[in-house]
Amino acid sequence: MIRIAVAVIAALTVTPVFAAEWRPPEDYLTPSCDVVPEKDRKLCQVERDEWVKDYRSAVKGDYQGQRNVAAFLEGGGSGAVRPNTVLSCAWRIVLVKSGHLDLDDTDFLIVRRGCSSEKIGAVERGAAEAQAQRIMAMIAVNTPIAGRPESGPIDDPESEW
Repeated sequence: MIRIAVAVIAALTVTPVFAAEWRPPEDYLTPSCDVVPEKDRKLCQVERDEWVKDYRSAVKGDYQGQRNVAAFLEGGGSGAVRPNTVLSCAWRIVLVKSGHLDLDDTDFLIVRRGCSSEKIGAVERGAAEAQAQRIMAMIAVNTPIAGRPESGPIDDPESEW
């Protein structure tokens, strides 16, 4: 009961200022598809358009949008999106901690792989966890999602998930 009261108070005291903090999706794109090999330029433009759509969905709490954003940031695709391994890990943490009913075993496998010590170091992992907390708070302002888990193996810095 106390948790519910705290959550309600927190929700009422959070201002819509957070909504303005989302960086525009274009900030994550490579400057131009001209920088990718010519054979990939058409695909690059398609992926730029998909990124904008997926990013806008992700910041609203959409499961598939969040999966796609994490994959693009990990370096997936033709080079339309600038890779950011730490931010990719953060979005994967958001995905598994969000309580999405669509989560499946591949999501847990991907977070283990994308946030592993082989991909990022301890300092970067701490940064990813902090980013994930901030992303989740910003999403909560835009789209409250009931039933978010509050703790678990992701909260344990010693865990290899």
